[in-house]
Amino acid sequence: MGNGDFEYLPGYNGDAYQDTTYIYSWTVLSSTRVISAEYWQGYSGSFSIFLISNNAKGIISQTISLNIGVSYILSFAVSVNSPSRILNLRVSIGDSYEDLSISVTQAMTWNIKTLYFKAMAEQTTITFEGTDGDVDNGIGIALDHIVLQKNGLSLFLILLFSFCFFYG
Repeated sequence: MGNGDFEYLPGYNGDAYQDTTYIYSWTVLSSTRVISAEYWQGYSGSFSIFLISNNAKGIISQTISLNIGVSYILSFAVSVNSPSRILNLRVSIGDSYEDLSISVTQAMTWNIKTLYFKAMAEQTTITFEGTDGDVDNGIGIALDHIVLQKNGLSLFLILLFSFCFFYG
């Protein structure tokens, strides 16, 4: 995934909390905010994004290249800026999606979420959507450190099975 830490931000004007419709390597489908460490400390680096802005719920996506039949791990840091709220995040990978309930005990405490999937096409789109929140009061979901990697466990199991079969 490109720019998964949201550190490359051409056009960023230096505000601690800036609305944006452009994040390098990402398609911003609904207005999102860039958050600098001056406002909230990101999970990784100096910036994170907030999936709420301009009285609308934020949506970002990125189309990526994959190897068909290979298993992947998508991990990301997520937080909520209000400890008294449980908010929902929809993560779509191609045609499938998973709805996650996100809550924290302290505002802007980061949690790592991990999703596993198998590539069914050479390209797919991964989308993050804040499906609820309090847009009037600016309560929503923050994202940072989005990482995609091949799941090495599959190769490990194949090698282990082969070893047991041949030597076993």
